[in-house]
Amino acid sequence: KRRKALQTDVEMLQKLFSVSNATDAEVYNERVDTLNDEIMKLVARHFSVLASARLARTEEAVPTKIIVTVLAVENLPKTDLMGKCDPFVRIRLDDVQRQTKTVRKVLECSYDQDFFFDWGGRDELQFAVYDENRLEAHELIG
Repeated sequence: KRRKALQTDVEMLQKLFSVSNATDAEVYNERVDTLNDEIMKLVARHFSVLASARLARTEEAVPTKIIVTVLAVENLPKTDLMGKCDPFVRIRLDDVQRQTKTVRKVLECSYDQDFFFDWGGRDELQFAVYDENRLEAHELIG
């Protein structure tokens, strides 16, 4: 049920992305503002990661960059023996992947890290939260 709601929201964002390819900078920037609001709503509804993804406003007619800001993670599960977690957030857009710094021994933390991606207009933005493990594979939290 939750996955279906997320898929519906993602499809709506894809439609907005496709109409954001305006040739006039003023029209493009208006569409970007609307799209940024919708992205924030989607992230807030579906992820424990508090993040904002926004398209860079432009004076040019062709959009080229997207800025993703990872703000924080909250309500993380206890994954380590000591009842804490060593979280980091991995962000993927198309074939490009970035990740936040790892914060040790917490169940919530702030990042406030910006990541810049080239944007092709129809790429899929993905967030994943991991618990870092030193001796074995990192554990996917969500």
